[in-house]
Amino acid sequence: MFNVQEISKLVYPLGIVVLFLSMIIANNFAAHIEEGLHIVPMALHLPLQVIIPVLLLLIAAINHRSRKNLENDIPS
Repeated sequence: MFNVQEISKLVYPLGIVVLFLSMIIANNFAAHIEEGLHIVPMALHLPLQVIIPVLLLLIAAINHRSRKNLENDIPS
């Protein structure tokens, strides 16, 4: 992906990035728990577990209905 011969050369740089990002997101364990219980469910769980599946279901239903109508319109 990064045109690197040895993947192990990416471990330390990516680990440092993850470390700094985790410190930016939550300064301590209490802040981490607060975000995990109050912010993440609304920001991640709701869209990923409700909104996207409902949209996909609607798209599949519309697609199925349109294909069914096309098959009925074709004369045999």
